[in-house]
Amino acid sequence: MDIIGFNCVQKRRSTGSIIAFAWRWNDEEIAEDALGVSFHEGVKLFNAGEYYQCHDVLESLWNDAREPQRSILHGILQCAVGLYHLLHQNHRGAMVELGEGLTKLRRVGFVSGPLHDFEQEASAVLEFIYNTQLEHAACSDDICITMDGSEQSYRLLGNFGAGQVLYKLAEEGDGLHIHFISQRSSTAPGEFAALSPIRVKVPVLQAAEEDLYALS
Repeated sequence: MDIIGFNCVQKRRSTGSIIAFAWRWNDEEIAEDALGVSFHEGVKLFNAGEYYQCHDVLESLWNDAREPQRSILHGILQCAVGLYHLLHQNHRGAMVELGEGLTKLRRVGFVSGPLHDFEQEASAVLEFIYNTQLEHAACSDDICITMDGSEQSYRLLGNFGAGQVLYKLAEEGDGLHIHFISQRSSTAPGEFAALSPIRVKVPVLQAAEEDLYALS
């Protein structure tokens, strides 16, 4: 058997429960695992905050999917990866994955329904991250640089606070939220701080398989 790369996939019992990670060295073996997963399982993992495992499940489905389901699955799994990166201090990676995932979802052209709602909530998270990254990068104790969205402004984001704990999850009355931990909140000018919300709702994926395949 030729070694063509490795991927992390999950072994499952007949009940569908996840019991362990295993390394696979062949695409054919990975494809076989797709027979034991479902979109419903991916949804449950996403909403449980198990973004890494959600990615693996949706990737198994995405590998053999046709359009537009292929783009939808790819978009959702990239959003899952983005949230995983955000919670592991890879803020630039979070923005990249969320941005690419949202691009795929927007191309489908949702106008209503649970997938449209998910797209809107994920968009709010991306905007929240961008604005809070601007605050983190541009504000000092006595001045805030004007960030106008240009390439030059984007470069001022530097390393995007890599490795720093800038975000945390908090359960609130209306669901789980991402909070920005501002290290300059007491000194940043009020007009700049107003650009960035303090928190944003964590996206909830409420779509069923019927919603996924209704677009065929």
